Amino acid sequence: MAGRGELTDAAWERIEPLLPRMDGRGRPWRDHR
Repeated sequence: MAGRGELTDAAWERIEPLLPRMDGRGRPWRDHR
């Protein structure tokens, strides 16, 4: 369940390859819930 601008895993699977990597980790804000 996504909220406040968070993306679902399904959405990430589609757009993550299109986004620039942040520090080579991807999803830089995932740990800041």
